[in-house]
Amino acid sequence: MFFPFDLLADMSHAGDELIRQLVDSRDYHARSEASIPPEFNVPREDSHPTFIQVDFGLVRDNNGNLKPKLVELQAFPSLYAYQSVLAQTYKDVYDLDPSLNYLLSGLSEGTYLRMLKQAVLAGHDPENVVLMEIDPLHQKTLPDFLVTERMLGINTVSITDIKKQGNTLFYERDGKRMPIVRIYNRAIVDELERKGIKLNFDFRDDLNVQWGGIRTGISGSASTPFLTLTTNRFQRPGFSTSFATDRTTCRITC
Repeated sequence: MFFPFDLLADMSHAGDELIRQLVDSRDYHARSEASIPPEFNVPREDSHPTFIQVDFGLVRDNNGNLKPKLVELQAFPSLYAYQSVLAQTYKDVYDLDPSLNYLLSGLSEGTYLRMLKQAVLAGHDPENVVLMEIDPLHQKTLPDFLVTERMLGINTVSITDIKKQGNTLFYERDGKRMPIVRIYNRAIVDELERKGIKLNFDFRDDLNVQWGGIRTGISGSASTPFLTLTTNRFQRPGFSTSFATDRTTCRITC
């Protein structure tokens, strides 16, 4: 699909405004913190998420112009590697106009890759950073995992293969036990609970590890004035509260 720049700018501005309503609100942080079940309260949470993306649906206004409506705002990693490669492949295969771009803010492929490396690796050696998922070979997002490995030089590791000794986590690479200093988390606790998976560590442990992509989701329906905000690092239904913002009433669900 091809979108005019003005429409993309509208979506970018709306997404930025919605994000700032949340991350800049002390009331929101206090209420969302109170709603987190103790068993999933990961220590040392950052003041804002490392990853976030906004999904919009497009509708026509009374004048027939396309306008974005929020579908979902989620602070959790998406297909950052695969989408970049797929978009560039479209341009190459179909010999599209070089002026067409799939990145915002004037980013090039090179600058986008540098930003992705900084977000995922945070300056650490790739061999000590892992993409962690539940049974990754059977996830629909496997193509993104494989491209991420190629782009960043990290390994994809099943969460059940991670071991703990003291406060340090390890994984096996080429027959060697490698310490993990940073985790690019793609695992969701919902799936862990649904499948009854037992881990060799506890998310609440005070571990010698940095987290990139702990589960934080914010979602909402384009057909209602409500946003459903998944404020916990992990989705867990059954806990909710409400509060008012300048623009709308928000229902927090975690």
